[in-house]
Amino acid sequence: MEKNVQSEQKKVRREKRERGQTLQSMGMKILVPVFFALFGLLTCLFIGLIETRRLASQYAKDTAELYLDQINYDIVQISTELVLVLENSDEIGQIPADLTSRQGGYYGLLRKIRTQNMIMKLHYREADIFFVYEREADVLISESGTVFDYSYVDEYLYDLREFCRIAARDDYGTTRWDYLTADGETYLVGWYAKKGKMIGCMVKLDTIFSILQEMPDHYQVIPYMRKPDGTMIYSEEYEKTGAGESTGGKHEEMYEYQLGTLGEICLYVILDGGTLESMLKMQVILIVLVIVLLLLCLVFVWRYYQGLMKPLGSFVQGISEMEEEQMLNENGKNNILELEAVSERFRVLLRKIRSLKIAIYEKELNEQRAELEYMQEQIRPHFTLNCLSLIHGIADAQGEEKITRITKELSEYIRYNYRDSGTERSLQEELLH
Repeated sequence: MEKNVQSEQKKVRREKRERGQTLQSMGMKILVPVFFALFGLLTCLFIGLIETRRLASQYAKDTAELYLDQINYDIVQISTELVLVLENSDEIGQIPADLTSRQGGYYGLLRKIRTQNMIMKLHYREADIFFVYEREADVLISESGTVFDYSYVDEYLYDLREFCRIAARDDYGTTRWDYLTADGETYLVGWYAKKGKMIGCMVKLDTIFSILQEMPDHYQVIPYMRKPDGTMIYSEEYEKTGAGESTGGKHEEMYEYQLGTLGEICLYVILDGGTLESMLKMQVILIVLVIVLLLLCLVFVWRYYQGLMKPLGSFVQGISEMEEEQMLNENGKNNILELEAVSERFRVLLRKIRSLKIAIYEKELNEQRAELEYMQEQIRPHFTLNCLSLIHGIADAQGEEKITRITKELSEYIRYNYRDSGTERSLQEELLH
């Protein structure tokens, strides 16, 4: 019977557990969605950061391509114009092969050629000078003046005249471009030569570097040139900033573009301030904050389990067993005052219940002892009465009237004494007794 009752109680408790929810399951139902929401937010921020970096790189790349396309376009235009001017200019064709500085009649012609050079220079922002060279006369005409073979010139024009003396020897039928180092500067020289006459343009490489460095604000551009033979030409900005070294976490990209037939121009682009960099910084800060929140969430879950779920589990286990008096650690290690108070009251209640159970057990034991004694008392008079009845029977058979009468009176007396004392008796019965 008792086993059936316990089985029924276990069944009821199991059904309650299935219908109800534990604190742990309720906590997990809250914490798991929060954790996944933070993880999803972190994923979105990472994707946004990658997309913003891609956008910044694409914007820098498109801007650099736009500038390089313009420079290449100007180089092509300069090449075309050099051919057209030399083929169609009457002034250049009128330069005599024996021209000297003493022939004053040609000063007007030389002035027109210098004016023509200045006008061409105005069309192209990259150009440093335009010049005309006559090989037989060994005369160099630029907007800054005319240089004859015996003229004293500085290093800049001297190097240019030496370059022209070599370049004008051959007719290539098309515009050519090459490098020239003069007065410590590197120039790009384009020229077209035909029948001893040559027209050309000099572009300072630092000028091209400066144009590229004028890209939109918030981009730091550090250009350098790689010649077809692999020789590198660096800008002053490259040496100052130490390009190629770490920029402290700033977004940086490297781009390479072909510059005519002169080689590749390389751009080291660093995102330096502006909206895009601010967005990147904000996204990095948000990612760090979300990671911190995730870590705090994990710490909270661990503290939640250690500080609440574990003590509650011990408490519930103690209640379930109903045998251990100490539901929680009495030294207060759990630091949950409410559970400690409940545990203390429960221990007091459990002691009272145990005392009450002991009292009930003792009362039941005394009742059983009294009942046993009462049963024993019931057995004794029956034995005595049976003995008297036996004596009465023997005496009656022997004709002993006195013994018979005495045993009869004694039997009635004993029966009266062992009758239920709780039953009311009449006064007559008492007097008779």
